[in-house]
Amino acid sequence: MRNWIEIDGKSSSCFGLKMDRLPLWTTAAETVENTALPGVPVEMDRHTGQYKDFDLTLTGYLTRPPLGHELAVLNDWIQNGRQLVMSTQPHIYGVIRKAGQITPKRIGTRANEFQIPFTFQPFKYTVQNRPITFDTSPAYYRLWSNIYAEPVYRLTIEDGCILAIFGVNGIMLQIAALALDTGVLVIDLQRRKIYKEEANGDLTIVQKYTSGEFWKMVLTPGNNVITWHPGISKVEVTVNERWL
Repeated sequence: MRNWIEIDGKSSSCFGLKMDRLPLWTTAAETVENTALPGVPVEMDRHTGQYKDFDLTLTGYLTRPPLGHELAVLNDWIQNGRQLVMSTQPHIYGVIRKAGQITPKRIGTRANEFQIPFTFQPFKYTVQNRPITFDTSPAYYRLWSNIYAEPVYRLTIEDGCILAIFGVNGIMLQIAALALDTGVLVIDLQRRKIYKEEANGDLTIVQKYTSGEFWKMVLTPGNNVITWHPGISKVEVTVNERWL
């Protein structure tokens, strides 16, 4: 059994836990609302753009009798974990919503089987999520995942800039001078917030000094174009690529 899982960077092998054959990640399913129409025999359906959590149970084995404190450490690793990687797809991780009760089952005289029930958030994320820096507009980025990503954009503002304009795939954002006095602006799509970053790293929300539907500045599967006007010298993108 050479299969393994990692939870928050710590491998199952650290606990002597040998994993049974692991599955591929479950594909998230979009929810659909059905509406009955008077006088029409077929209901109208509407795709909501929302995806449900999914359940996945993994099986592992301890081949030696565990001590009491070892079981407690193993259980803590599972119950308090946040991110899980499987050896079947080591380039992506799932976000653990919760772990269910674990009841070891004796096999023979020494081994114990563990059924580990997890509930995961619908999207899986790329393990390597390093920022990418662009210093020439327009910049191009190809997204390989199968659903749009909600990045964090970090804009470096030139001294004396009184109006910055930033765009992603034709969605434009205007940023007024009151938000530009620190030299760094952070657009966080996941949190739906725009911050200015102080020299000490403190963040202050400055959305009221901006104009534009910045929450639509997603990166879509395939080719994307990022643009900015003079006043912005550099753009750093943390893609947050994710998968169904």
